[in-house]
Amino acid sequence: RNRTSPFAFTGNKFEFRMVGSSTNIACPNFIINTIVAEELRVFADRLEKASDFNAELNALIKETIIAHKRILFSGNNYSAEWHKEAKKRGLSNYKTTFDALPHYADKKNVELFAKHKILSEQEIHSRMEILLENYCNIIHIEALTAIDIARKEITPAVIDYQGFLLDELKLKKDYGNIPCGLEENLLKEFANLSEKFHISLNKLVVDEKKYKTSWSNFNKAKYCKNTLLKDMEELRNYADQMELLIGKDFSAFPTYEDILYSVKY
Repeated sequence: RNRTSPFAFTGNKFEFRMVGSSTNIACPNFIINTIVAEELRVFADRLEKASDFNAELNALIKETIIAHKRILFSGNNYSAEWHKEAKKRGLSNYKTTFDALPHYADKKNVELFAKHKILSEQEIHSRMEILLENYCNIIHIEALTAIDIARKEITPAVIDYQGFLLDELKLKKDYGNIPCGLEENLLKEFANLSEKFHISLNKLVVDEKKYKTSWSNFNKAKYCKNTLLKDMEELRNYADQMELLIGKDFSAFPTYEDILYSVKY
C-alpha cells in the first residue's frame, strides 16, 4: 500500500501498491494485464493501418490524453478533497468490498475477459460468488467474536469498575462531609456509556441471529455491510470511550505500554 498513490510512477516504471496483505497477487495481476493488453490491441490495430505512422501516433496520444485525462491525479488519493474531485470528474468510487464486488460481473468486464480468452462468463460469476462468500464469512465471524469479547471480557471489567466507584462513593458519603464530585461525575459518565454499550451489544446479538446462511451470497454480504458492520462499529465506539475512563487495574486488555515493557530479555 502507498499513502498517496495506488499506482505510483517511480522513475521508469509504475508500481501497483493496492493489494492487501491477504490477497493473492495473481488476481489483480491478470486483471491489469488483460486491461493493458486490450488497450495495446486497440492502439496496434489503429497504428498498423496508418499511412503516416508518426502523424497517427501523435494524434492517438493527443486523443487518449484528452479522453482520459480525468483519471490523472498527482495529489493525495486518500484525502477528502480528492474524493470530491473524483466525483466531480465522474469517476467511480467504491468505498467498501460489498460496493465493488458485484461489478466483477459487469457486462463490459465479461466481454473483455471472454475476448482475450482469460475467463468465461461462468468463471467470472463463480469468482465473484467465492469472493462474496469469503467476505460474508469473515464479517460474520468478526460479529460472533465481537459478541464473545464484549460479553466475556469487557462486560465483567465494566461491572467491576462501576462496583469499585460505587464502593468509594458510599465510603465517602458514610464518612461525612467530604467532596464526592470526582466519583459522582466519573460514575455517571461511565454508567451512561456502559448502558449504551449494553444496548448496542444486545442489538448486535439480535441482528446476528437474523443472519441467515440460506440467503444468497449477495444478500448476506449486503446484510453484513449495512447491519453487522454498523452494529460492530457502534459497539466498538462505546468500548473505546469506556477504555479511556476505566482504571488500569480493571482493564480487560493490556495496553501497548504493558506489552512493550513486559518483554523479557
